[in-house]
Amino acid sequence: MARDLNPPFGTYALPPERERLRRRADRYSDSKWGRLLISFFRKKALKDLNEPFDVEIAPNVRARLYPSRNRCEKRVIAGYQTWDNAERDALKAAVQSSPYRQFVFLDIGANVGLYSIFVSSYCREAKKEGQIIAIEPSQIIAARLEDNVTASNAKVQIMRTAISDQAGTGHLGGGEINRGETRLMDSD
Repeated sequence: MARDLNPPFGTYALPPERERLRRRADRYSDSKWGRLLISFFRKKALKDLNEPFDVEIAPNVRARLYPSRNRCEKRVIAGYQTWDNAERDALKAAVQSSPYRQFVFLDIGANVGLYSIFVSSYCREAKKEGQIIAIEPSQIIAARLEDNVTASNAKVQIMRTAISDQAGTGHLGGGEINRGETRLMDSD
């Protein structure tokens, strides 16, 4: 069960003129010029502002984002249409074409939960029940994941653990520059 988002979603909304710049990036295609324009409008929208940022990325997809230290959050905050297009298209098609009323999705290494939230949105659109399980071992990132699930009113079960092909203990390493690149490492 999702907790209350504290402070509530919208507290860290961009000022209106900056939000217009951020949304302007959503008009451009995944081409060389499109990516340049998306980057330009993202930079103008976020310049000299402190994160986090509360944004509606797409219908039913809302998130509190920290783009300076997580590449996926940076890429999705403006020009989301270019963020992992093939993967999102495949997930949407899988939800829509599934003959079952319930759609099961495992998001292993969920990061801040963007795939989980998009799948939840696709399930709503298709009038299907989603059984979505997001697995994220980083306590910091899992807290952000939980915030995003709450902000989007998504039904996602969050498991704060790691998955490996063998039993044992380890620690998370990496991710100093990009939190999305943390990985399970040997405990030796």
